[in-house]
Amino acid sequence: MKKYIPHIALSIGYLLISWGLLFWLNFSTEPDIFAHLVAIPSLVIFTGYTANLILRKGA
Repeated sequence: MKKYIPHIALSIGYLLISWGLLFWLNFSTEPDIFAHLVAIPSLVIFTGYTANLILRKGA
């Protein structure tokens, strides 16, 4: 279990930073249907998947 703790911390840190920046981007850009309904949600899903890969395979 101890060998997974660094991967969990890295995964959660990655999610907090990337989703925080995407949340900021969502509210700092002009209203645009593509950005708000396609690009930003796709990036959220992609970063969640990447964090899952970090957790499963290690850094």
